[in-house]
Amino acid sequence: MIGVLLAWFQRRGEQRQHGEASPEVFTEHLRRLGEEGPVSEQERNQLWQALRTTLIWELRRRGLWQAPPRYLGVLGAFSWLDRAGGGRGDALDELAAEAYVFVFVDRLRSLRAQLLVKPNVEGLVLVALRQFLHERQRDHDPLGARVFEVLRDAVRLAVESGELNVLDGDERIRNDTVLSALTAPAPIAPADVWFDLASKWAGVLLPDMVTARGGDLQELIGRLTQLLRTLPSQGVRAFRFRDLAEALKAEVRARWGALWDQGQVGGAEADEQRPARLAILRDPVSAFEERQFLRAVLGCVQERLESLEAPERTRRYLRSLWGFLRVQVAGANPQGSLDRLAQSVRSPREEETEGLPSHRRLADLLGIPRERIPGLLSNLGSIYLACHALHSGRRPGSGLVSDLALPVSSK
Repeated sequence: MIGVLLAWFQRRGEQRQHGEASPEVFTEHLRRLGEEGPVSEQERNQLWQALRTTLIWELRRRGLWQAPPRYLGVLGAFSWLDRAGGGRGDALDELAAEAYVFVFVDRLRSLRAQLLVKPNVEGLVLVALRQFLHERQRDHDPLGARVFEVLRDAVRLAVESGELNVLDGDERIRNDTVLSALTAPAPIAPADVWFDLASKWAGVLLPDMVTARGGDLQELIGRLTQLLRTLPSQGVRAFRFRDLAEALKAEVRARWGALWDQGQVGGAEADEQRPARLAILRDPVSAFEERQFLRAVLGCVQERLESLEAPERTRRYLRSLWGFLRVQVAGANPQGSLDRLAQSVRSPREEETEGLPSHRRLADLLGIPRERIPGLLSNLGSIYLACHALHSGRRPGSGLVSDLALPVSSK
C-alpha cells in the first residue's frame, strides 16, 4: 500500500485536488495502512493537503518559507510553489513526498505502537515533521543551521546571566522570540537594522562561526555573547531573534561563498546532482539509507577527532579543517558528498586537491600554518578511511578511498 501511495504522490503535483483535512487525518491514515484494500482518492487528497498545510506552517515558523528550496535539498525552484527541476509538481510537493517517507515509512512501526496506547498520533506526526525539517536544513544548509545554533546558544547564555530578557515568544529561544536588555516592553528593531551589524559581526566571527568545535566553540559563543551586550549602544532596545539570525545567516553565507575560487561551485554541479535528487522519489528507502550512512561517517570522524591522542594545537587545526570540508561538500546527494570528501582528503599534494582552495588560501582562512596543511589532510584521510570502512563493511584499502590509510602525525 505504501508503494502505491508514493507513486500517487509523484503524480499529485500534476493534478492536485484540494480537500478539507479531517482533524485527525494523520491518525486515520495510519489506521488505514494496517488494513487491506486501497486507500480512496478522497483519503489521499486529505492526507496530501494535511501534509502540505503542516509543512507550510512549519516552514513559516522556521523562517524558511521565503528561503530558497535548495536550503532543504530541493533544487530547480526559486520558491516553494515553483515547479521543481525535472519534477512533476512544485517544490513543496517534492518536500512533502520525502516528508511522507520520513514519517510514515521510516517511523511506521513506532507510530503504530503509540497508537495502541494513545487516542491519536497527530502530535507525534508534528514532532516527526519538525525533526524532518531540522535534519534537512542541517544536511543541505549547514551554514544556516550552524549560525542558528551558535547564535541561539549565545542568546540563551545571555538570558541565563540576566543580560537579556525574553519579552515575548518561546523562552527556549525560537524564531519568534522577542528579546531585550530591558525588562519592560520596547519597540522591536526593524529587520533592516541588522544588515550593517551582521556585516561587522561576521567579520570578527569568521571562520570560527563555521569551523570551531569543542573548547573553541565555547569561546566563540562567549565572543558572540559579548557582541549581544553591545546592542543597546547600537540603538537596539528589543529585537526578534529571527531578524538577527536571518541577517547573520545571509552574511555568513555570502562571505563563505566568496572564499571559493570562481567556477568551483555553481550550476554545473547542481545539474549533475539533479538525477540523484529525483531518484529519491523513485527509491526513497535507498535514499534514506544513503543519508543515514553519510551521517554515520561524518559523526564517526567528528568523534575520533575529539578523542585523538595528539597535541591540542594539532587537534584544533584538524577540527577547523574538517569543519571547512564538511560545509563545502554538503549537498542533497549523500554518495556525492562522500565522494567529494574522499577526493578532498585523498592526497596531501596541493596540485591534486581538486575542488579545494589552494593551501595558501586555506592557511589564511583557517589560521593554520601553510606547511601543516598536507600533513593535516593526510591525518583526516586516515580517520575518514577508518570510519568509512567501519560503517560500510569495507576493509581498509579497498574501493573509493584505498589510498587514504596514512599515519596520524603528532606534530
